[in-house]
Amino acid sequence: MARRIASRTRVLVATAAVVSGLALGVLVVGLAGGAKQPVVYQPFFAGLEDRLTTLIKTEGPVFYPDPTTGSRGFYLDLVDGRIVALHVIMPGSTNCAVQWDRNQKRYLDCHQAPVDPATLERFPVSTRTGGDKTAVFVDPRAVTPRS
Repeated sequence: MARRIASRTRVLVATAAVVSGLALGVLVVGLAGGAKQPVVYQPFFAGLEDRLTTLIKTEGPVFYPDPTTGSRGFYLDLVDGRIVALHVIMPGSTNCAVQWDRNQKRYLDCHQAPVDPATLERFPVSTRTGGDKTAVFVDPRAVTPRS
């Protein structure tokens, strides 16, 4: 039982670290001041594959907001056992955001209608293995339709 609690604590701490990093990024962008430069998105480290997979299985999809308050927020979720980055904006819309309903365990659109995640566009996800760990990276530069 203690091992299960410790494992859950590690997952929650890792999630808090990711969210804190994203919040810090938003703060840095907000305080940059001066002439506004165009946002240059780059692939970024989203977490370790085993930890993300465990978190998604136990708590549901993990939301990553766009650090520039743009429209490139996404959910990391599992599809066929693989981590995918699902775009939060409904295809064909510019502002209808999808949200994960933790109580109903499903995605809902801006009108509270259920959304099949297979219909959502995605951001490319890649992995890099180092030793016994696999790092997950998301590339928010381009959104792709569900293939």
